[in-house]
Amino acid sequence: MPDVTKHSIRRYGSVNDYITTGEITIVEDGPLTELVYKDAEVEETASDRGHPIAALITLRQKLEDNHKSIIACNGCRIDTTLRHTGIDIAYVIRNGNIQQDDWIGIFEPTDEVEKLSTVKEHEKAYNEWCETWRFE
Repeated sequence: MPDVTKHSIRRYGSVNDYITTGEITIVEDGPLTELVYKDAEVEETASDRGHPIAALITLRQKLEDNHKSIIACNGCRIDTTLRHTGIDIAYVIRNGNIQQDDWIGIFEPTDEVEKLSTVKEHEKAYNEWCETWRFE
């Protein structure tokens, strides 16, 4: 039986341009992750087999391309790792480092709106960090 989780998620037109609050539904059925973001004006879906972060990246890109929007969940924060690990967590990058016990759920809502980023910005920051990273 699939595992279904829902979160109330804010949608922004830019970092400080609040649009509305919607809901993200996460359906995990074995290796398959299916996502649905829905609010009064928008509904977008994405899925991936084996990598929840890949499903989130696809959903984010659809929201950016089709609605000029960013959603406020941890996986959209520029200070998180963007690794395809097969699980729905990301490490938080602090002062250029990560610690093995410093992780957050990628689908969980965040109030740290100033850290939200587009997919392109997130990929660029993550790739630059990968060139210098170290585990503590």
